[in-house]
Amino acid sequence: MLQIKVETKNGEYILWKPKGKVGIKHMSLLLKFYREVIKLQNLGSENVFESDIAIEVFEEWCEKVLPEIIVKSPFKYEDIPYSDLMTLFTKIFESAIEDMGDVDIESFRQE
Repeated sequence: MLQIKVETKNGEYILWKPKGKVGIKHMSLLLKFYREVIKLQNLGSENVFESDIAIEVFEEWCEKVLPEIIVKSPFKYEDIPYSDLMTLFTKIFESAIEDMGDVDIESFRQE
């Protein structure tokens, strides 16, 4: 499936699964985010957004990837509510991990 459908309390979004140059940016940001999540989990943190790196990744993904992959949105890009941005980021992150399937995601952990 080349698209992902995401329901939020504000409406339905349809996103392209990133490919090409946008896909490279998308995956590099998500892997950076994943490494930070693992690091924070190892430190016992419950909130990934306690990390400046996680916040920077989220911001860069919203600015550089999201505008390129929106197919359908109840809002213009500039008007998407923060809560929807968080939901979109989370759902596409989960989808990317699922799509990686056979890739050993644990190999991306940094000790």
